Amino acid sequence: MKVFKKLLSTALITLIIMHCKEPEPYVITCTDGIIPYSETGGFNKTFRFKDDAPEKMKERSAVIQSQIEFDSYLDPTSFGNSPQIDFDSKTLLVGRRYNGQQPFVVSQEVTSDCGKKMIEYRVKLKSGSATVTGTAYYYAVIPKISDDTKVQFNVSLEL
Repeated sequence: MKVFKKLLSTALITLIIMHCKEPEPYVITCTDGIIPYSETGGFNKTFRFKDDAPEKMKERSAVIQSQIEFDSYLDPTSFGNSPQIDFDSKTLLVGRRYNGQQPFVVSQEVTSDCGKKMIEYRVKLKSGSATVTGTAYYYAVIPKISDDTKVQFNVSLEL
């Protein structure tokens, strides 16, 4: 019985010490080439910029590094009211393009050039066949980038 109590108390002390340990900070690393991205699967892909007027400003984009930036750039109903993005380890790239014919995303790719401290987010859109005006929304959640990394949005539209 004494052995069991000693083992139990040792296990509890170990758990308490491990639980109190501060989490390791996220380390930003750069790798040249294609960057894996996610679309934060599972929630609504629709988002809106605050104070947006697509017909006046055809294209708009933003690099979002924190929840504070998310709240200041995007409408609170964006992504179904509940984006689950860990901004300690992730960066959100968002953009939209307004067109006379409802465009849609054909492909997207994110690449990195570490020497230039630059990320390029390439998005290929295609115009819809209907003569209905509309907006294509695109976004990518990528590994955290440093604040001094430049992001270039390169959006092309095929007719």
